[in-house]
Amino acid sequence: MRRLLLVTAGLVGLWSHAAHAQCPAAIPNPANQAMVQCFTVNKPVGTRCATAIDPTTCDSLNLMAKNNGWLTPDGYAYLQSIFFCAIPAPIGLPPGILDFCPRGCFAAETQILSSVRAGRAHYVQASSLAPQSPLMTMADSASLDEVALASRSVKRIAVGP
Repeated sequence: MRRLLLVTAGLVGLWSHAAHAQCPAAIPNPANQAMVQCFTVNKPVGTRCATAIDPTTCDSLNLMAKNNGWLTPDGYAYLQSIFFCAIPAPIGLPPGILDFCPRGCFAAETQILSSVRAGRAHYVQASSLAPQSPLMTMADSASLDEVALASRSVKRIAVGP
């Protein structure tokens, strides 16, 4: 379960927050309802977490964000009501929320974080993944309190309806 939880939290397709002029460049700390709306309402459907985040894990991530002061009570309530999850920033970045990701599955055109080179994130379409393709996941030593990313190879591909 721990490994599934960490991989779920680690495989994040990050949305370009700066692309939306009404939103600040980064998610503020703490994020209130208006800021959560800003970063979730117009989020492209193809930008999702790479694995389905189950309701229990999502609730835990959101509660952690609220308890750490990264979400205001109204921001937390709104996030819970729209079934999005707060993804914590990995170690090496300032503490806070890195992104918001919807619960559930993703489409073939979803962009998935595959590597970080020279400080820049690189993504691939989910449909282009094959066994042995590299993806960024949570490191074995990481926890929800101390997020750390590591490169891993895809072991198996599952395609469904």
